[in-house]
Amino acid sequence: MEKAKNYLELLKEILQDKGFYPFACLLKFMYYLSSKDGVNTEALIQELERFFGENAYQRELSLFHVLKGIYAASKGNQEQGLEDVETGIRIIKKAGFKSHLVLILDTLRFYLNTGLVSVHIATVYEREWRLMDEEYDFDKLKKEIHEYISRHLQ
Repeated sequence: MEKAKNYLELLKEILQDKGFYPFACLLKFMYYLSSKDGVNTEALIQELERFFGENAYQRELSLFHVLKGIYAASKGNQEQGLEDVETGIRIIKKAGFKSHLVLILDTLRFYLNTGLVSVHIATVYEREWRLMDEEYDFDKLKKEIHEYISRHLQ
């Protein structure tokens, strides 16, 4: 985990003035969630709320709401957690970025496996994941992407 933390610090410095800054912060949010670091999570939530109040990054804002919902649920506030997750999904659906909807749904599934997301919240969106999987066949797509990247790295 320490190595991941160091990479995130470096990434934040590199991307500070670029359009990737909010996504780098969201990666850090995931790190804090995974390491159960409530103090830094709450500080980062405050920072990102200010950032998103001044900047219109809909894709990143949607993931922020989902992560905030996961955090609220992990603290025992299931109602607030579900509300935040629903807000994030509503934002990304309105923005029309299916790839980010996949990212959000997969993030929910990941955190369900860590115990940070309640089964209730995850099952609300499991049906949506299955429908997208039927449409895109994620296992097949993942294999094709892996093969493509491997070919081009040789």
